[in-house]
Amino acid sequence: AAGMLLSGGKPGKLLGNAVKIGAVAAIFGGMIVLSLHALFAIFLGRFWTPSPAIGHSLLSRMRKPSGAIGRFAVDNARVITALAMVTFVALAFMHFSVPTEHSVREHLPPNNPANAALGRIDAKFEGIYPIQIVVPLGEASATSPEGLEKIQAVHEALAKVEDVARPLSLWSVANWLDDDIQAASDRLTELAEQMPPEIASRFFGREGATLITVNIREMPTQESEPLIDEIEAIAQAAGGPEVTVTGVTALNARESNRTINNLFWSLSLAVLAGVFAIMLAFRDWRVGLVSILPNAMPIFATGALLYSTGAG
Repeated sequence: AAGMLLSGGKPGKLLGNAVKIGAVAAIFGGMIVLSLHALFAIFLGRFWTPSPAIGHSLLSRMRKPSGAIGRFAVDNARVITALAMVTFVALAFMHFSVPTEHSVREHLPPNNPANAALGRIDAKFEGIYPIQIVVPLGEASATSPEGLEKIQAVHEALAKVEDVARPLSLWSVANWLDDDIQAASDRLTELAEQMPPEIASRFFGREGATLITVNIREMPTQESEPLIDEIEAIAQAAGGPEVTVTGVTALNARESNRTINNLFWSLSLAVLAGVFAIMLAFRDWRVGLVSILPNAMPIFATGALLYSTGAG
């Protein structure tokens, strides 16, 4: 139900608009917070007087080391700048080389029993992650010959997709009941009236639509998202453009990548907003340009670490 709710329609659009509004509010909110901190620091500075005991504080003991570091940085400014730029470019290259992906099993240790069991079950049953294909039938009933013919077309098209387990649909039941489509339709209509709700929900959707379920193996979203797109394209080619793909597996693959990308861009915008605030505070664009290095370096270093360890 959650998959069908978020896969499209008004709730999905409302959620997307809420995310956009939240991103814009976060940017302006961050700039307001930085501005308030700066004004508060200026206000306190007017009333700040050094303490007589400052000679015995930790900051006073850091004067000489800090001065030595400052002199070294000034004396070797060109070399340090060149090394910093090379490091910055190298880390940025590794950061942007990391693919956007998410996997369920990557969050479990390799020696975790749940991880091992998940892999065995996944391999034994040729995939345990379901994808639901919603096939609207228009005026036709799902158990009528016309409806079964449309279900058959999508069912057989999906059965030819690689890395997809055998589809489950009303056509699977009808084909098992009888070879003659009219006889199978009659028996399936009687059987549908006796199905418990939890079983009927696997075959019948809302507003006369029917459901076809296929399973895929556990894989990173970098692999599963193209496979889901292929499943959707093949299903639409066989059943019409109104056919949609939904389910937890499809939503996880698509929304995980979109969430990761949104987090990356929101963090990048936050860095740019901070740099812009620094430029305004110092009234010098060169200071803002230099501040990009310390702000972006931790982000790129994290991406480089993921690149080095082979994790997405």
